[in-house]
Amino acid sequence: MTAETPNRSEWPLYGLYGAEYMKDDPDEVIVAWIDDRGGPREHAEEVRVEEWSTRPLRHWLPDAGTVLAWIAESFGEEVFEEGSEAFFEASCDPDVVAAFEAALTVFGDAIGTGWRMAHEQIGEITYMVLPDNTFLRQTS
Repeated sequence: MTAETPNRSEWPLYGLYGAEYMKDDPDEVIVAWIDDRGGPREHAEEVRVEEWSTRPLRHWLPDAGTVLAWIAESFGEEVFEEGSEAFFEASCDPDVVAAFEAALTVFGDAIGTGWRMAHEQIGEITYMVLPDNTFLRQTS
C-alpha cells in the first residue's frame, strides 16, 4: 500500500457529508435522502455519498501494559511501599502480561464487529436522483 492508496476497510460505512449516523450500503443512504425530501421533484439532483473506512470497538481497548500499569498505580498507592512494589513486579511478570493480553483478546471478541465507527474518508459515490425518485449510481 502506497501513500496514495487509501486505507480501504473490510466493512466501510456510507453517509452524506456531516452525517452522524452512517449505513452499510450507499444505496440505503440515497433511499433515506429521498424519503426525507418527500414527493417527486422537478429536476434531477446530484447527491454525493461519502465512503469511510471503519474501526471496530476493539480498537479502543487499551493494551495489556496500559491496563496493568493502571492497576499497579491505582491500587499500589493504597498499600505501603512493599505492597506497591509487589503490584509493580506482578505487572511486569511475562505470565501476567500474557494472561491480560489473552483476556483482552477474549473481551475484544465478545464486543464483536457489528458496530463500527467511521475513521477516514476513503471515497465518494455520486448518485443522480431523478424526478420520479429513482436513482442512478454515477460511474467515473
